[in-house]
Amino acid sequence: MRTEFSSKRSRITAAAMVVALLLAALIAIATTTYKYKSNQDSSSAHGDSLAAVNLDSLSLRERADIVWTSSTLRKGETLSTYLDRMDVVDTVRAPIIRAIREEIDPRKLPAGIEIELGWDLSGLVCVDLSHPRRNGEIQTTRVNDEFVAAYVVIPTDTLLSFHEGVVTSSVYEALIENGGSPQLAVSFFEVFQFTHYFAVDTRRGDRFSFVIEEIWREGERVEYGRVLAARYAGEFDTLTAVFKDSGEGAGEHFDSDGETFRRDLLRVPFPVARISSTYGVRRHPVTGKVRMHHGVDLKADRGTPVVAAGAGIVETADWNHPGYGNWVHVKHGDSGFETRYGHFQKIAKGIRKGVRVEQGDVIGYVGSTGQTTGPHLHYEVFRDGQRIDPMRVKGSPIQRIGGDELAEFIQSTYIPWSFILDVGEMNWQYDPFAGRSPMPMLLAGVFMAQDSP
Repeated sequence: MRTEFSSKRSRITAAAMVVALLLAALIAIATTTYKYKSNQDSSSAHGDSLAAVNLDSLSLRERADIVWTSSTLRKGETLSTYLDRMDVVDTVRAPIIRAIREEIDPRKLPAGIEIELGWDLSGLVCVDLSHPRRNGEIQTTRVNDEFVAAYVVIPTDTLLSFHEGVVTSSVYEALIENGGSPQLAVSFFEVFQFTHYFAVDTRRGDRFSFVIEEIWREGERVEYGRVLAARYAGEFDTLTAVFKDSGEGAGEHFDSDGETFRRDLLRVPFPVARISSTYGVRRHPVTGKVRMHHGVDLKADRGTPVVAAGAGIVETADWNHPGYGNWVHVKHGDSGFETRYGHFQKIAKGIRKGVRVEQGDVIGYVGSTGQTTGPHLHYEVFRDGQRIDPMRVKGSPIQRIGGDELAEFIQSTYIPWSFILDVGEMNWQYDPFAGRSPMPMLLAGVFMAQDSP
């Protein structure tokens, strides 16, 4: 289901690969990956002397006579009680804690982080623990009778992986069945969440494909990065979104007309939900009366975070309404849109009348307050003061590009990535004789492809 591309660390290696490809002629690339190192700017508040100790600690960790033991910090456990559990003597515990305190408050270490202890014949010489808020670890090394701690960046590699599938019941299940993860599914959903609601707009036989960055550290995937290109081919429409980098990792997904897929209003305020009641006339499940249902009911687990569908000002944040229960009403500026959210288990901290919220800010949590038969979100949308069906809402693109900028984007980025999505996993080929490489510039650069004379 997935294919990976990998860049080489030097032009010599890349050139050697090109030679091999030329000799093999048009070899399909089934498991190629590209890599690049992350920034490794590690700073130390202790100066050059600590840097020297850090270098010594690295060589110490390569010694074959060091025996390592490790365990994760348990819930309710402190660093001191952890060291006691791992049979670290009292006289050593205090110096270790003093050293680590220079980098992080040991009392605020979260449960679940891994701590490794290195031992030699003289006793404990190393204590390594992952930093809970940074991409590295705190390495604590014995120096004479004391311990010295330093933060060390753990280099990461970024790989590209390709995923595709056919919907039988849902996109989520198709991804999971093919080895994907919930995080991977959410990354894909977020690309199209403004224009496509997967709980309603998905049909059996729909196809999807996308290329996403994977962040790897020490041989393990630690997170997903950006979706660089994505396609959803449904019964009535095909959506193709390609990422345009605006610098420093920021950017947006654009279509072939130069419009962003991100809109000023979300269709629904969380991506994974099931519509349990639609907009229109119905019999109320609690009162039994037939009346207009002015919103949609989105069924989800109690406590599921609900976000603001767009940026705006909180008009109402009220508790214990007889119908809505705990509810929030947001006005979305000059667009004319307003949104209302009912039956919250609780309203999010800081959400009150007059507060500005940004699109995606958590404003409450799914519950069953007010007139309900179970946990769900009642969601309403107003346009110029009139209630409308939330499922028919189409917000405006937050950005458009045109002219030369659009032409450059289409030629250098959109068309190449569309080709990758078109041909699929098993048909990726490198043609060294092509007048222009069909691959995106990033991938073409790996193979040093050039236009033929």
